[in-house]
Amino acid sequence: MARLTIPVAALVAALMAGAVLCGCASSSHAKTETTALHSAVEDYSAAYLSGEGGAAWNLLSSRCKGRISKSEMRTMTTLAAKKYGAQPIMTLTIDSISGGMARVTYTYSQAAINQVKEPWVREGDQWREDDC
Repeated sequence: MARLTIPVAALVAALMAGAVLCGCASSSHAKTETTALHSAVEDYSAAYLSGEGGAAWNLLSSRCKGRISKSEMRTMTTLAAKKYGAQPIMTLTIDSISGGMARVTYTYSQAAINQVKEPWVREGDQWREDDC
């Protein structure tokens, strides 16, 4: 399956327009899933690169929370904030999404922090970062 990379704003606009034009339940569910995943990625990225370790840790999967302590996450995010600072996501691609699992690629103006096919899992009604 080919990947499609588009600017984040264009992705959101396309999803919203598609839901309005279609008006069907399956498209609405897919829009809800991708919108929720998109928001979770944005929230995690913002917390991580702003040095908000507690907020970033809260967005980890249960599996990752078992491997990374909140204290360790605070240290990692503090270092990331000092090195890179807050960075907006330039492009976000949902490479795959099926059931409660997804792979997401997102890029920044600084290529060193780009994420490629990062794993995400749905726990309850929340998408969680699962790369640990």
